[in-house]
Amino acid sequence: MMSRKSKDWKLFEENKAKGTLWEQFAESVTLRPILRKWLPVRPRKAKLCKCGHVSYKTLSALTVKQLNVIQAIAEACRSLEYDRDQIKEEAIEQLDAKDNTIKLLTKRLEVMKHVN
Repeated sequence: MMSRKSKDWKLFEENKAKGTLWEQFAESVTLRPILRKWLPVRPRKAKLCKCGHVSYKTLSALTVKQLNVIQAIAEACRSLEYDRDQIKEEAIEQLDAKDNTIKLLTKRLEVMKHVN
């Protein structure tokens, strides 16, 4: 007869849809440093007590680590949004400057046509 612990683990493995964060974001330039900072090594296997449940300390440590990762990802996203907005504003300023230059040169060209 199979123990409850191994049945639950087998069910978990069958229903596991995604790989680890390291596998999912292997090519991500933004998320890779975050994962390196907060998850530098593989997490320890959860310690089970005699009744087959995960201990409070293990769940607490996992929760804190997950919240740190979520917070770091949120900060990275906010930084990217800020950078994107800043680049957008600079691009608009440069386009406006080019438009003004084109208008000025067009006026000069018209004056040159009338002179000749």
